[in-house]
Amino acid sequence: MRILPLLPMRSFYSGFINAPITTVYFICFDYILYISFNNKKPWYNEHMPKHYDTILQNRSQGFRAGALVIKDNKVLLMHQIFNGEDFYTLPGGTWEKGETIEETCKREVLEEFGINVTVGKLAFLIDTETRIAFYFVCETDETELKLGGPEGERMNEKDQYYVEWLDINKIVESNFIPPQAKEAIIRYMESPEQPTFFLSNNK
Repeated sequence: MRILPLLPMRSFYSGFINAPITTVYFICFDYILYISFNNKKPWYNEHMPKHYDTILQNRSQGFRAGALVIKDNKVLLMHQIFNGEDFYTLPGGTWEKGETIEETCKREVLEEFGINVTVGKLAFLIDTETRIAFYFVCETDETELKLGGPEGERMNEKDQYYVEWLDINKIVESNFIPPQAKEAIIRYMESPEQPTFFLSNNK
């Protein structure tokens, strides 16, 4: 049976943080409790509870699943140059019905980067105006990358994509979208054993 969050605590915490972030936090808390106490792979598919639909009403892109892959002091990233703007994003993409969040993570990395990963613990979550993203620590024995997926199909002179292993020492000086991704990577690397944490750019 799925474990639910302690709903009465929402009103308690709402005095310290605003309502939208509080609601998202408890949905994420529900997710983490489900993993911890049911000892099963969590699911977001046809059984998705109604309150998940509610939180996504104002987030047109739904849930995103992404990977944090660190190997040989380098981080796996998508390097994009769009209309002259240069920035990085963590691997990942949109959750599809019928998948677990972990399955979405694994599929997206394979589609975009051409490598297989083993999905590990949930490292952090990032809430933006358009979606809620779950990022997992992933491992791989593969190092040869190949651009694929929608990014490979829409590659053009004004919209360029490059799959890269970026040296961790260059993260601080690089631009990320969303900006919280940089903060999350740095925070995770400072203490990899820390509990799952949550970041948001919603006011």
